[in-house]
Amino acid sequence: MRYVVTETELEALNFPDAPKMVSASYPGPKASEALALSAKVESMARGGGRMPIVMDRAFGVTFKDPDGNTFIDLSAGVGVSSVGRCHPKVVEAMRKQSEALMHSMEVNSTRRTELVVCMTALVTSSDTASSAASHRSARSHRTSMSVT
Repeated sequence: MRYVVTETELEALNFPDAPKMVSASYPGPKASEALALSAKVESMARGGGRMPIVMDRAFGVTFKDPDGNTFIDLSAGVGVSSVGRCHPKVVEAMRKQSEALMHSMEVNSTRRTELVVCMTALVTSSDTASSAASHRSARSHRTSMSVT
């Protein structure tokens, strides 16, 4: 399995025009409107709530605001830290999974069990402590999800 990504592959996973400002001022009129609405209806307790940035579309490590300005995303949100936003392989996996099963926290799930098995397999047998912890985690998930 190949884990190294070439520079060409990385460049293809971003908006090609980043960075690019198209509005005369920042935030532009559409972003300003979105920020005002957000301040009225959303909690500002979240991390970047008061930052004058509005993401409208995102791809890889780039995003566009509602005015069409393109930025390099230096925030790397929790869910995208390792692969970037809207990575094609992640989007495809989400699409495939959502066609089969979207939610099953309350009962046993073949998909969740498959995931735990795959995660356990990632740990090498030479790393005994990690392997033991992984097996304990798999067992606890199996037990905590059982219907009694």
